[in-house]
Amino acid sequence: MGPVLDIIITRSGKNNGVLSRNLLMDSGYYSVQDKKLCSQVSQPKPFVSLNVEYPEDFSELSLPQYAAKTVKTENAGGSSVLSEAAAHMLLEHFTRVKNITLEIEIKYFFQGCSILDSLLELKNGRMYGISVTRAMQFSKSEKHLFTRERAENLLKKKVHGLFSARNSSLIRFKKMILLIWCQNNIFAKMLQEIWFTSFSGKKNEYNYSDIIVITPVCSTPWIYTDIA
Repeated sequence: MGPVLDIIITRSGKNNGVLSRNLLMDSGYYSVQDKKLCSQVSQPKPFVSLNVEYPEDFSELSLPQYAAKTVKTENAGGSSVLSEAAAHMLLEHFTRVKNITLEIEIKYFFQGCSILDSLLELKNGRMYGISVTRAMQFSKSEKHLFTRERAENLLKKKVHGLFSARNSSLIRFKKMILLIWCQNNIFAKMLQEIWFTSFSGKKNEYNYSDIIVITPVCSTPWIYTDIA
C-alpha cells in the first residue's frame, strides 16, 4: 500500500495535514508539501488513501460552502447526508473547487437510472462525477462483517453505478471519483488490493482508468450512522 497521509479537520473546518489544495491534479493524483513523500506519490495513481480525523460532535464543525449546502439540501434517498457532507468538505479542502452540483440538481436523460451523489467542477474546467459510500461494520456477527466478498460487491455495484450515471447524465464528463469512507485501515487495504487485482488495468466494457478511488480512513461515528 502506498503512503497514507494523516489529515485532521479541526472544529474551525480547517486542516493541519500535508496535502496541498490539489488532491486530484490534472493527472488524477495528489501532490504533497512534504518533500520526503513527493518522490513516492508524484506519479499519477488511480487510488488515494489517507487518514482523516473529524471532531466527534458534528455540530462543532464550521462547514465550508458546499458541505454546508449538502446538509441543508434534501437528499435523494438513503441515510448518507453526513458522509456526503464530509466528502465534500474533503474535496473543498484539497481540490481547487469551482462548483459542486448536488445529486438532486443533476439532470438525466432517463428516469430511474443510476445517479451521482454530486458533480465536482474544478477551476481548470475539469468535471468529475462523484459517488460516496462507506465500508463499515457495527458488530462482529457474521451478517454484519465487512468481508472481502462484500468489499468486492461494493466496488462492483458502485463502479457500475458510476458508468451508468455518466452515460445518462445531461452534463457531460469523463472522469469519476469513487470515495469510500473506511472505518479502519484494514478495510482500506482490502479495497485497494481488490481494486488492483480485479479492476485496475482490466479490459471489459468499462475503462477503469476513468475512475479515481479515494479511501479516507476515519472512525468518526456520524459518518457511518448519519446521526449528527
